[in-house]
Parts: sequence; structure tokens; C-alpha cells
Amino acid sequence: MRLKRNFVKQIIISLLFVIIAVILWNYIEPLLGVLVLLMAFWNAGVALLAYFKTGN
Repeated sequence: MRLKRNFVKQIIISLLFVIIAVILWNYIEPLLGVLVLLMAFWNAGVALLAYFKTGN
């Protein structure tokens, strides 16, 4: 149960990174948006890897 809760938290954090990336891309600097988007995909990938590695 705790692992599933952590997984959901990581996915929510990744979605927040995507929202921040879109804001940065459109209004401030596209390169920063790309970097934050990469952080979002990295975070989601690590969460998925940890979730499936434990067999849940």
C-alpha cells in the first residue's frame, strides 16, 4: 500500500513538472521548458521502474 502511495505521489510530481515545463516553454524560455520536461519524464520513469521492479 505504501509503495502504491509513493508511486502516485511521484506521478503527481511528474505531472506538476509537465505543467511547469509548458509554462516555461510558452512564457519564459523554451530551453528551460525542455529541461523541466526531461526531469518530468525521468521522475516518472524512475517511479515506474521502482513500482514494477517490486512486483506490484
